[in-house]
Amino acid sequence: GIRVVACGLGRTGTLSLTEALKILGYKPYHYVDVKHTNEWAALARSEISVDSILDLIANEGYTAVLENPCSDIFRDILAKYPDAKFILTVRDTPEKFEQSWKTLFETMVITEQKFSLKFPSFFGYIPLFRNLKDI
Repeated sequence: GIRVVACGLGRTGTLSLTEALKILGYKPYHYVDVKHTNEWAALARSEISVDSILDLIANEGYTAVLENPCSDIFRDILAKYPDAKFILTVRDTPEKFEQSWKTLFETMVITEQKFSLKFPSFFGYIPLFRNLKDI
C-alpha cells in the first residue's frame, strides 16, 4: 500500500522528492500516471470513489504519492493508510511559488504552439504572454 504521501502542491520540489524516494526504494506516483486520466476525470465527476483511485494506485505497486491530484485527497489517504508518513513540501516564499507557476505556464504555452520556422521569436511571445503576466 501507500507508505509515503507528499501532500505539497506542484512546483514545491515534488519532482526532486520523487527522485529521492526512488533512491530509498519507493515506487513514486508523481502527478498522474497517464493510464489513469480517465479514472481521475471520473472521480472529479463523482462517478467513482476516492478508494477506487487509491486501490488502483496501490494495486499497481506504487508506494508513495506526490503532488496534485493526490495532495488534494490527502485526508482520504490518511483515513485509508493511517500508518503512512506525510511530507509537506513548500516553496521558500509565496512569490517564488507564484513565479514557478508562471514559468511553467509560459513553457506550456510555447509547447502547445504549432511548429513554425518563425517561432519562437520575441514577436511570437508577446501575444502569448500578455495575459499570463497578469496572473
